[in-house]
Amino acid sequence: MTDLLIATRNAGKLREFTAIFDGLGGSLRTLDDVGIADDVEETGSTFAENARMKAESYMRLSGLVTLADDSGLEVAALNGAPGIYSARYGGVQGQAADIEIAAREILRMRDLINEILRRHTRLTDEQIDKFTDRDFYMTAQEAAEYGVVDQVLESTEDRENK
Repeated sequence: MTDLLIATRNAGKLREFTAIFDGLGGSLRTLDDVGIADDVEETGSTFAENARMKAESYMRLSGLVTLADDSGLEVAALNGAPGIYSARYGGVQGQAADIEIAAREILRMRDLINEILRRHTRLTDEQIDKFTDRDFYMTAQEAAEYGVVDQVLESTEDRENK
């Protein structure tokens, strides 16, 4: 195997790929190893499209065969969201248009969560709007009282200590 660029700066991902390619010869290089500081904008509509964009861009920059991936969180109750937009939930960066897109997506997600809560809990519209407008944390018992969860399970140890 020739040198292979792993399009990452993540040490954990590098360890995973090192284990996969162990014994095949050649060496794995990271973006930092080859001096690439650029980030590729992930504008694809699927994980595969984003991975392909990164691989092709970093291959052009490095001249090396390149392996890239894209990943994210898909929540069934949110119809697969946030999916390819997972990284954007950690903080918004970019130009005003990027921030506006992220804000619209966050509001869309809030509305989806509100609708799920309306259908599946005993919460009033006013309670739901209040709880999802800003960060709001409930204890397990409060979640049961509001109908967000059906039951709070306790360990045997917790029951015995009461």
